[in-house]
Amino acid sequence: RNRRCLARAAGQPCLANVAMSTQPPAAAGTSSSQSGNCSQALLKIFAALLLLGCSGGFAFSYLEREAELVRYDINRAIYRSLAGSVDFEHCHKEAFRDVGFCRQHRELEERLQSFFEQAGNSLVDRQQWTWLGSFFFVFHLSSTVGYATQGAPATSGGQCAAIVFGLLGIPLFGGALLLASKWLLSAAKLLFRRCLGPSGGPDAERMQLIRLAGILAASLWLGSACAFQLLEGWSFARALFFCFMTFTTVGIGTDVPSSLASGLAATAYAYV
Repeated sequence: RNRRCLARAAGQPCLANVAMSTQPPAAAGTSSSQSGNCSQALLKIFAALLLLGCSGGFAFSYLEREAELVRYDINRAIYRSLAGSVDFEHCHKEAFRDVGFCRQHRELEERLQSFFEQAGNSLVDRQQWTWLGSFFFVFHLSSTVGYATQGAPATSGGQCAAIVFGLLGIPLFGGALLLASKWLLSAAKLLFRRCLGPSGGPDAERMQLIRLAGILAASLWLGSACAFQLLEGWSFARALFFCFMTFTTVGIGTDVPSSLASGLAATAYAYV
């Protein structure tokens, strides 16, 4: 290339330059095509998951909502029976509120309420199997988190539906993770190069990438805990435990998202 082309001296374009100019950028085109195909596939999977969640919202709310309301009625009846067995009618009057027996009765009621809540036998309607609660249940099922507080479907129809939705949703969610992993890896490498600079070799780059991944995971964990602390009013330790159970897809614990914003945040957090 450093030498002059003989053909140029004769007034003809250099054959080497012509050959180079006519060769298509195969690598760039292939990479762009693969990225476009990956984006289309990811959008299709997200659309399928959204449709599956909407269908599950209708199915599980129809199959489980009535049984959930019956459980609340049973819990309240048991609570009233336990609290009323030692109730004294005059304790409800202002003049008797400071009597020792009446104070102990109020403490008993508070402890009973706490016991019912911790045992997963809520006295108030948690709306776990409304359409919205069922919608998030499908996503939790697909991500294999499965929060323990919401529990498994109680009816035989709901249990069969959980099997069907699990068989459909878990592969879709896994496929979305695999497709998105390329983007996440590319973003991590770009951030790695900008923040840490060039590495000393493949081994050094691998170790730095591992350290960067650890920093990002810790930051996501702590940041999400702060977000759920604000959204749910939990203590930081409680939110930290919830995020860890979600991040590891274990799902044990006594907490589930109770609002639309928390549910969307938990779904996005489990995916990322």
